[in-house]
Amino acid sequence: MNESIPSAGEIAETAFAEGYNTLTINQAVLIRHQLDDMRDPGYTRDTWVELAMLGAKSMHDSNLAMIAAAIVDEIGPPRGFAADDADDWSPDRDDRVTRWWSKSIGDSAASISVRVIDEIAEGRIVRREPHLCINVEGAFSASETHEIIDALQVALRALAETEGVDA
Repeated sequence: MNESIPSAGEIAETAFAEGYNTLTINQAVLIRHQLDDMRDPGYTRDTWVELAMLGAKSMHDSNLAMIAAAIVDEIGPPRGFAADDADDWSPDRDDRVTRWWSKSIGDSAASISVRVIDEIAEGRIVRREPHLCINVEGAFSASETHEIIDALQVALRALAETEGVDA
């Protein structure tokens, strides 16, 4: 054991001092175990504390997302999506709490999906407009190109359905 790694108690105390006040002692213990797994004797105590606070911030942000999600009225999945098509609520880079819905479309050489983002704003869930996401890389044969075009047509119908428009 490296003596310069802070204890779980020290991690929790420092996290609270930094404003990460949703961190539990069990989460501080998990952070401590992660630091133990790193086993780098060359790190200074300040480096270990800094690494611990990165973990504490991440867990604090996730805790805040769960708290925010627990106090809003659920609105259900977007039209055309199943309840299990959603990711968990999580903080994004702009400190917003979001949940992404994603539904893959077709089976072609391109990766095509319809994506909808829910955001918690002012104590309620706001659903953003759906987006068509297309990821195409490389060169394709004529038959693969036709498959991609067919999948795009299916995706456009799914996008229209999600928006509530007749396709």
